[in-house]
Amino acid sequence: MRKRLIIAVLLALLCVAGYWRFHSPRPTPESQIRRLLAKAEQGAESKSAWVCLSCVSPEYTDSLGNDYRTLRQLAVGGFRAVDAVDVTVDVHETTVNGDHARVSARVQIQAAQRDQPVEASDAETVVHLVREKRGFRREWKVLRIDGWELPNVEPY
Repeated sequence: MRKRLIIAVLLALLCVAGYWRFHSPRPTPESQIRRLLAKAEQGAESKSAWVCLSCVSPEYTDSLGNDYRTLRQLAVGGFRAVDAVDVTVDVHETTVNGDHARVSARVQIQAAQRDQPVEASDAETVVHLVREKRGFRREWKVLRIDGWELPNVEPY
């Protein structure tokens, strides 16, 4: 009798979880992309290369010749060389086409080194994203950024 009660409770919980999963509103691709860009912004401001790079596709390339590996080296070295980073991303337009997206945005990066501001970057950029499969989920990742430059930061 007790075994049947446990099985009935488990089945009821599975039904509730299934109902909630299939009837809860899904985030739109645009909101998922905005959340990804906010995560990258917060990662940069906390000087966490790991958080920033978790938003980037391993297939990343840009017009400056950077790839994922180069970006990783720039992020780690750049975050070590500065005391503070302030990033502002102002999204103008998001266009989603299947598993690819294009975001036009103004990106401002300001860094402070030894309590002195260093050269800031302020650019109108186009961010190209791709939705990649990660286990059972599909996540948006930055594939390419056009129209940007990193601030020039001197190492200590």
